[in-house]
Amino acid sequence: MDKSVAPRKYELTPIREAVRNFEQAVEVPSMIGSLIWVRIDIPRSVYGNVVAMLYRPPGVSLNVFTRSGRLYCGRLITATARAGFLLSPLVENRQSFFALASTNWQHELADLEVASAVISTDRGGVTKCYQSPVGLRFYRLDFQRQDLGQTR
Repeated sequence: MDKSVAPRKYELTPIREAVRNFEQAVEVPSMIGSLIWVRIDIPRSVYGNVVAMLYRPPGVSLNVFTRSGRLYCGRLITATARAGFLLSPLVENRQSFFALASTNWQHELADLEVASAVISTDRGGVTKCYQSPVGLRFYRLDFQRQDLGQTR
């Protein structure tokens, strides 16, 4: 992989918005034609701000379920979630990251398409440190792909 002289242009197209409580599943739009980007707003409550000044509030986790039936769990940094991140397909290793740029990405990453997601806290159930419900905004992420099979 070579660094491009000029950065690739990308486009985020809004698909839909959803509001969910903690521990409540949200269906993720299909990645037909483009990747799925999400922005999640998980505001802290007044109580959570006090806890954050004294120690730290409980962590937030994101559990995603792929269309092939696999479950992936991971930490969700609230500031990163607010800024947005690639949700589907799931990038689980270097090969899947590399496949994102290929023209055949949808076929190569079909098993890693995310079907649904659940946001939870480390303490389980609803915590007083965060406001509920949580707002989610889904986007289609489009950018120019390249044929990775070509040689120089």
